[in-house]
Amino acid sequence: MKHITLLIAMLISTFSFAQEDPKITPFKDGEKEIAFRVIERVPVHANCNESLSNQALKECMNNEMRQLIIKNFNVDLANDLNLPSGKNRINTLFSINKEGLVDNIRVRASHPALEIEAKRLINLIPQFKRPGIQKGQPISVTFALPIHFMVEGNTQAAPIKPLTKKEQKEMARDAKKLAKKIKKQLRKASKDKK
Repeated sequence: MKHITLLIAMLISTFSFAQEDPKITPFKDGEKEIAFRVIERVPVHANCNESLSNQALKECMNNEMRQLIIKNFNVDLANDLNLPSGKNRINTLFSINKEGLVDNIRVRASHPALEIEAKRLINLIPQFKRPGIQKGQPISVTFALPIHFMVEGNTQAAPIKPLTKKEQKEMARDAKKLAKKIKKQLRKASKDKK
């Protein structure tokens, strides 16, 4: 039996920085789009406070994306697809359009089922409160969101036993505590800037 582990720390470190060229680029039908890391005002995620600084909004969005992936990623794929042990990566690229909706989703993975799973996850992102703003105007924003996960197999060692319900609840509780701590730090950072 194989197990899948999401590498959340890598997601956090690469989310804001794994973007395309920082220039504004042409988009479909003559529309323009800009990379997330260089936008003047980032789009505001539905669960983030609009009054936060740009940096705090990026951190809030990172946290929301991480939580969405942790909560919704289909960890049974390792067994279903018989993936080899080791690190795996799914590359996703999508836009948040002028209306705050996710569109133009592009995915690359080692297996078509992983691409389908990544598209499903990206489609779970709720409409944004506000689109990205550049030079005072709404603009489509390009995001690159790599999803890293580790498949651990039982090659010659004893099988890795699945977590018990109690262990799963403890991990979920710890994740919620961490999310609350991060939100508290973001609120404090926002108040300190005022």
